[in-house]
Amino acid sequence: MAMTVLRPGDPVAAAGRAAVTIGVYDGVHAGHRWLLRRLRRVAGEQSLRVTVVTFDPHPLRVLRPVSAPRMLTDLDTRLRLFAETGLVDECLVIPFDEARARQSPEEFVREVLVGQVRAATVMVGEDFRFGHNRSGDVAELRRLGDEYGFCVLGLPLLPARAITAGTACSSTHIRRLITHGEIVRAAGLLGRPHEVSGLVVGTSRPTAGRGTPTVVVRVDPDLVLPTEGAYAGSIITPDGRERAAGVSVRQGMVSGPALLDVHVVSGIPALIEARVRVRLARRVWTSGRAELVAEMARADEEAGWSTAAGGWAAMR
Repeated sequence: MAMTVLRPGDPVAAAGRAAVTIGVYDGVHAGHRWLLRRLRRVAGEQSLRVTVVTFDPHPLRVLRPVSAPRMLTDLDTRLRLFAETGLVDECLVIPFDEARARQSPEEFVREVLVGQVRAATVMVGEDFRFGHNRSGDVAELRRLGDEYGFCVLGLPLLPARAITAGTACSSTHIRRLITHGEIVRAAGLLGRPHEVSGLVVGTSRPTAGRGTPTVVVRVDPDLVLPTEGAYAGSIITPDGRERAAGVSVRQGMVSGPALLDVHVVSGIPALIEARVRVRLARRVWTSGRAELVAEMARADEEAGWSTAAGGWAAMR
């Protein structure tokens, strides 16, 4: 099923009404997918299409820039992850700006939920807030739903027992784990290894069979990365091929980009100025000779371990 990406003002591609969820959905993690599965089930029962309404940038980038979190995913990655679930028919991406921040809850409902996506059912987390100064909550959304003709379902966060005992599945918690280098625990909540995309700004190739090819990747400073150190993982090049790699994280200035030194186990094509994806599977150490990380990745690959779907399922 192909997912349609919409912008404000675009005509809705499909006829009929929608089962809708609203949120940033940073990471499209296991909790998000749990909600999307429930929404898909409701949509099937009522012959509705499934629509995600999301925002870019994160509202805090506009409302309180100093407090804005680094993101688990950029917009392109978020849209790809939505599509890969196979649960979403269309995704409406709303640019969040000062005008949107001043919009009242009723104006948002009238313009977006009623006017554009034609909501019949809206499913959100029970802590959902929207509208100017976060003045709207689930109760207000229900009141507006009664007025404009849609029903509202407020759900709790994914129950902790569905992932791991004592853990809340939230983007905030996952960001905290990644920041502290807890890559494997974060992956358990994401349902996949954490990955970031970036631009290749340098490469080096070994001479006389010594060392491993290294790709230097510049990562947007808005994306969350773990503490400086060495990680086993992989690189996914534009041709879609995934190659095992050791990854050294070099944090940049406070407001500048971070650099990843990706030590690739196997040969790589010319990549300068190409966009690549880098997956971080597990922390090896926080300091030391970065070149040795590739040896760890090679050992993983020879043992049959992979960050690809099959290997990840086995790791879980």
